[in-house]
Amino acid sequence: MKHIQTFESFINEAKDEIIFSVDDEKLDQMLHSRFGKKLDYEDVKGDSYYALPKREFDQFIDLADSSGFDVDYDGSEDSVVYVYESTINEAAIEIVYYSEVIDNFGKTTKSSKADVIAKLLQTPDDWSDDQKFEDKLGKLYFIDDLIGKTVKVGNKTFKVEESIVNEAALYKIEDFPINSLIEFKDGEIWKVVKAGMRASDSRVKSGEITISPNNKLAKDKHISLPIDVNLEYLNANVSKITK
Repeated sequence: MKHIQTFESFINEAKDEIIFSVDDEKLDQMLHSRFGKKLDYEDVKGDSYYALPKREFDQFIDLADSSGFDVDYDGSEDSVVYVYESTINEAAIEIVYYSEVIDNFGKTTKSSKADVIAKLLQTPDDWSDDQKFEDKLGKLYFIDDLIGKTVKVGNKTFKVEESIVNEAALYKIEDFPINSLIEFKDGEIWKVVKAGMRASDSRVKSGEITISPNNKLAKDKHISLPIDVNLEYLNANVSKITK
């Protein structure tokens, strides 16, 4: 999470809401007590943030400051309030509708469902020049117009990037062949001993693999015992696969 540079430069931006987080339990309680009716939540790249209208956020900052909390936005590392950086640099484009011509006869598919639009914008392999996206003001965009831009779809805010990978489909069981080594984000290394099976009773489980500790860190934590893990866990925690 990146620290906001200057409060004045941010507050002068013409935006409807401020996306932020609070790193103090007491101040967090004050936020909910005083501004609970206006408080909303935003999912930004998988992280949960608070959202307040700009006026209420300004009032919250005044309250925090007068209560003795450090909310110095001019480079203080001790500040207990942080603002998501993209809300400073650019206003998110709020996409509410998408359409696409899918054949030579003009057949069109369309959707206003936030999850459908968000998934498409985060899946570069599915992009085409025939897709059009519409914001809440009715302005139309092609995918090339949105690449590199910050968009808001439903309660999700993210940057449209050509290199992004659809996290829901990051790995498949086939990506973990037997004897391959899996390095996790915490430094542990495990070896795949079975694919699509459970060590406990050997029943076929298409969404799981069985892995065994393969370095000292993993063995010390898990007593050298193999475990079963599913794709959801692998997608969230794997940093490298060596086949």
